[in-house]
Amino acid sequence: MIRSPVDNLLPYYRYAQRVQNDLFLLRSRGINLIPQIGYFVTETEQLQLIKLTGTVPAHYKGGTYNIPVLFWLPIDYPSKPPIVLVTPTPNMVIKQQHQHVDQLGVVYHSYLVDWNTTKALVGLYDILVEIFSRDPPVRAVQQMSRNVPQTTNPFPNELLNMKNQLTRKIQEAFRNHISSAPQKIEHLMQQEKQLAATDASLAEEKKRLLGHLDSVYIEQAKLLSMEEEVNRWIQQHQSMEEDKSFQLPALLDPLTNQYLEAVAQEKTFEEILLYLNQALIKGKLDLQSFLKVHADVARQQFLNRALINKI
Repeated sequence: MIRSPVDNLLPYYRYAQRVQNDLFLLRSRGINLIPQIGYFVTETEQLQLIKLTGTVPAHYKGGTYNIPVLFWLPIDYPSKPPIVLVTPTPNMVIKQQHQHVDQLGVVYHSYLVDWNTTKALVGLYDILVEIFSRDPPVRAVQQMSRNVPQTTNPFPNELLNMKNQLTRKIQEAFRNHISSAPQKIEHLMQQEKQLAATDASLAEEKKRLLGHLDSVYIEQAKLLSMEEEVNRWIQQHQSMEEDKSFQLPALLDPLTNQYLEAVAQEKTFEEILLYLNQALIKGKLDLQSFLKVHADVARQQFLNRALINKI
């Protein structure tokens, strides 16, 4: 059996069986839409697709008029809707401001906008019969006088449709670009202003920080000096504790003197810790130095409290 070009192209469709079923339904109803293959030109490529050419009857004011149409079936039909075009003959023109057909012949309808896989070509055909009967999208061209030679269309319908589609896409892209250009320019200008304000703020902050850099170094040196002084005090205190020959004045008994000394040291530790906390909160002491000194003082305070409890 000789296979038709459409049969040879069907396997490339994602839902080939569904496409075949929809084409069969059209034939079974005797609908004048003939499947063929053609080249559908997009902005980036040329696709070989199945197309349906024929007419849709428009029952208008007691007469029946055949409206020439062209259906393109996308490669993933029915996940995507067909593209429907009205293709007027040389003695026809598309009506201006038609509700469902633009001047390039593209058909617009909610049936296509809300398309889903439950819809089919037969249903789309019935919709076109209904809307074309209500308002035919084409009208006849007025006959020219006999002494004026009529020009023939230099483009076959196929090439004319491709030209119309490309023209429509270019016009739409141009309109979208023109309409969005002011908003894009305004957005870029706002971004430029924000970046300029941010740069100025950063420069001011950098200037302020550099201005205080010397004072920071001075405060750091003071803190280091204080840390050394505290460490010397702790070492001196440790040496006093370890010096067995060190004796308090014998004003009181030795146990009482030892207790009073431990209580005095406890007060000293508390004042040191309070000073360290205030220095940390005010930012005069970095966290690392604070933890180091605090650990040393807390250890000595712990030993001193143990001594008080023992006494």
